[in-house]
Amino acid sequence: MKFALSVVMIQVLLFAAAPMMANAGLLRLTSLRSNVFGSPPILDQASTATFAQVGTLREENFQPQMEGDVAVWDESTKLDVGTEVAIAAVWIIMVMSLPLWIRYLSGEPFTKTQWLVAGSMWIAIFGGMYMFTNIVLFQSGHFKQVRTLSIVECIYLMSQVITTVGYGDITPAHPRGQVFVGMYVLMSIFVIAMIVSDMVALVMNTVQRYQEKLFNKEHVDVNYNLKGKADAEHQMHHSAGQLGINVKVEKPSLSPLIYSFSVYAAFACTWILFFHYFPGEGKTWMEAIYMSVITLSTVGFGVFTPNTTWGMVFASFWMIFGSAALVSVVTAFADYTLKMQEYERFDPDTTKKALEEFKEKHKHSEMTETQFIRFTLMQRGVATEAEVNSILSNFHILAQEDSDGKKAVSVDRFEADEA
Repeated sequence: MKFALSVVMIQVLLFAAAPMMANAGLLRLTSLRSNVFGSPPILDQASTATFAQVGTLREENFQPQMEGDVAVWDESTKLDVGTEVAIAAVWIIMVMSLPLWIRYLSGEPFTKTQWLVAGSMWIAIFGGMYMFTNIVLFQSGHFKQVRTLSIVECIYLMSQVITTVGYGDITPAHPRGQVFVGMYVLMSIFVIAMIVSDMVALVMNTVQRYQEKLFNKEHVDVNYNLKGKADAEHQMHHSAGQLGINVKVEKPSLSPLIYSFSVYAAFACTWILFFHYFPGEGKTWMEAIYMSVITLSTVGFGVFTPNTTWGMVFASFWMIFGSAALVSVVTAFADYTLKMQEYERFDPDTTKKALEEFKEKHKHSEMTETQFIRFTLMQRGVATEAEVNSILSNFHILAQEDSDGKKAVSVDRFEADEA
């Protein structure tokens, strides 16, 4: 119904505008490539030709032309088989090695769940490549006819799926293919979500460690058995400001956010330069900027898309890099705003008031070891009063008095209760 109304409205607009049009520029919104359907219609035959073309478009399942001069992808634009296979191999290794690199850089061992997710992702990559290049038929404004995808077109489409960019310049041609691709996209989102979240966490941890190293911040590790009492006391003295009851909330640094944004800006600027200067693409500066922001933000309207094979190759890699960089920016921004809110809400008199309440409640100004630990954990926000009480309650349940009258928990009993 909406399509029929659109056709009627186009007819009315073209009929009304015909006397004032000096050329057929308006026909660009509905016309298809001249090398597919013949030469563009002349102005005085606008309404008839347009109606015929839209009807042909509907019958042949072709998409309307995208913005700009849309090139045809056929045998003449394909790379040689060896080059396509090499590009696809690099792309596959890059994507499929992400779980391994994340585990290697984080230093954490693989869990069974992570092996399962990684295996599912590998099956999805190879299965999708086989189906898209051999079974499922696709349509596009770049195609002369409905067909399967080449290897480069396949990794280009799969990059859109992985990053959820979804230009829409390549779509399944038939209902069964549409159902398969829909289910494939749904599965890919679930499989890749864990990989992306791990990657973002790794990037943020790396940035945090770099920031701590940059500002010479040191994590205090008080361990008398391993470091020795003298070394531990020296470290406590060196970092006395961190070990007091009242921990001042420092103003968060903008450096992680600036660093993340700089990485994203580098990918965005490279994208703009490529699609502006690369032969065959020729996007204007405004078009390239718009295309960069819309693509790397994963919105992917699809008004401007690659016109060349090398444009598809570039986009296949840069979609993944740039989208991941933007996720890092968003994560850093959210972390900064939360820490900034905590900083602005910090009340230096909170601990002082809590100490006054402790004196009034206990009628003295001294703390036992247990009271000190309880008070410090609560003031630092490490644990709530209910959590501390629960831990102490478990201790008293499991503890027994030793020969000196002190309470202690037997490790053997503790392990038995846990089992």
